[in-house]
Amino acid sequence: MVIPLPHRQNCTYIGTVIDMSPRDSEPEVSSFARKIADALAAVIEEQNISKRELARRINRSNNYVAMRFRHEAAFTLTDVDAICSALGLNAGSFIAGVSAPSNVTALNVRARRQDRAQDDMLAVASERTGEDETDEGYEG
Repeated sequence: MVIPLPHRQNCTYIGTVIDMSPRDSEPEVSSFARKIADALAAVIEEQNISKRELARRINRSNNYVAMRFRHEAAFTLTDVDAICSALGLNAGSFIAGVSAPSNVTALNVRARRQDRAQDDMLAVASERTGEDETDEGYEG
């Protein structure tokens, strides 16, 4: 006899019902998610904050946080944002720091773009300034 069980993660069972826990259906934690968890663990250790205290600060259960530090599940982006806020970190900078290889220095691309834009404006201004546009002889 075939028993379709719609509440059981798209599984059909023959004869015996096998309980499939939600954890069995979740994808394996990626290496990047493991790096994020490990980097967060290093920060909370450095700041002398327990995982229990971190869970309280981000309004999650102790088990929820512990499972993620054991790499049984991945932190969500919302989790990472909340944790970084609780630790006084910028989430974007934190993630960028984790994703960059250790032999690569992060560049401040925005500042470089602003410098280039300022240089371009100065170049245009100096090209447009002719002798007839100077302040010489102005008696304002």
